[in-house]
Amino acid sequence: MSATPVSYPAWSPLILDGPGRLSRPSDPVAPACHAQDADRHDCHGPEDDLRTTAEAVIADAGLLQAIEQEKLALDADDPRLPVLSKEAMDTAVRLHVEVSMERELAAEASGRGPSVD
Repeated sequence: MSATPVSYPAWSPLILDGPGRLSRPSDPVAPACHAQDADRHDCHGPEDDLRTTAEAVIADAGLLQAIEQEKLALDADDPRLPVLSKEAMDTAVRLHVEVSMERELAAEASGRGPSVD
């Protein structure tokens, strides 16, 4: 069986570049700041951070789904299966970090401060 290769988002991987902020190492302006806003000093507001984090969650959830769909199309002895499984695990870990960050951002934006488990 042949499977469609997984395509990764252009912004991947994301890094934390400050409290609750995601960006790519190669980006001169973090994704929350649009190019037309690059000269603004306040382009990293809570709404931008939440939007950027939500977009990262959506992208990684879609990536995880694509990886899992590709794995379903493979035979159990396909040598690509371990590689795809690791990619799925790495994506799931990143997704967990992003969702945890989103939870913290939402709590801070609502004035409740960082959440406590």
